[in-house]
Formats: sequence, structure tokens, C-alpha cells
Amino acid sequence: TVLVPTNKSGSITGSLFLDDGNGATAQEVFMLEVMTRKYEVTWKTMELEYSWDEYLAQGEEWQGNITPGSEGRVLDFEGVLTLDQDLLAPQDNFTLNLFIVDDNFKRSDQTAGANLTSNESATATVAGDGLNGFGEDGIFESDSEEALMAFLLSNPNERSGQGDWVWSVVAQQADPDPLFEGAPDPDPGNDWSLIIIVKVHVPQLVEIAYE
Repeated sequence: TVLVPTNKSGSITGSLFLDDGNGATAQEVFMLEVMTRKYEVTWKTMELEYSWDEYLAQGEEWQGNITPGSEGRVLDFEGVLTLDQDLLAPQDNFTLNLFIVDDNFKRSDQTAGANLTSNESATATVAGDGLNGFGEDGIFESDSEEALMAFLLSNPNERSGQGDWVWSVVAQQADPDPLFEGAPDPDPGNDWSLIIIVKVHVPQLVEIAYE
């Protein structure tokens, strides 16, 4: 048994040699034409959600990584950091940071907007829109789904948001501080939640037969 790899398109030339063991032989040259596969591509908008609930003491930092561009083009995103409301004023000062490594994209925001009398929590928001354009539906030829997916996502003009996104939360100041040195800290830190929504345009591939 001879297995001929057909995972790549192109021409394959070979020969088949037969020997009956009694001096009779035969040889036949053959050529195989491996055609590319054909796919119908439609793009669908999807929302990816990531969330964390953590605690940080003053001076501490948290980091988390996501890769939302691994399966589609990133369109828009929004990350909202919300602090648990303190019983004592003033509200704590936390910072939300985003670093998209491949793009050298950096953005940050500090918590603000807390109103104890109206039961509002302090929040910080990092957002962006229009990172890439929408993909175009169509018929494409490729050796495999994986190769076609890589091709669709490799457009140099539509690659913003690829790779690692590093989110970080920094507890810069937890208020109020002790009234005098050595006294217990009435507010050493705070609980917080981070919700990130990323809108991506994802190609849907369906293999179709040649007519």
C-alpha cells in the first residue's frame, strides 16, 4: 500500500512497478492533479465577553491576558472596571490599563463618578471603535480551512487587535487612610469587577463542490 499525500494542491507524478517474481515486469507512469478546495465565506458579527471579580490592596496590581483577534477581525471593544462601593468616603482610586502588544496600543483610565449619596460605584472605562473594517463575503479557494482562515485574517490593513491584549488594574490609593500612624487602616483595599466586551467580525466557512 502506497499513500500519496493530497493535502496540498498541485500535480503529483509517480510510477507503478509490478514484478510477478518470474521475470515478468510492468511499469506505468501516472500523474495526479490535486485541486484546491472551494469555500463559501460569510462574515458574522459576534460579541466576546470576558469578566473577572477580584480584590486588590493598596499598591497591588492585577493582570489578565486575552486574544480576541485569534478568530476574527476586531471591530470595537469596551472594558469597564467597577469598584465595590465603600462605606466610608472618599472612594478609592484605581486605574484600568490596556496594552495591545502587537500594535503598541496603550490606553488607561482612572476610576471616577462615585456618588455615595446616590449609591453609585466608582468606574473606569477603556474603549475603542473602528479598529478594522468589515470582511467581505465571497467564494474562495484554498488547500484547507486553516489555510483560508489564516489568509482571511492576514490582511495587513485589517490586523489591528491581533495578538495579546494585556489588561491591568492598579490599586493606587485606598481611602480613607488611618488617622494616625500605627492605627488600623479602615480601608486597606477594595473588591472590583472588570467586564470586557469585544465585537469581532468572524468568517464562517462552508466547503462547496465544484460545478
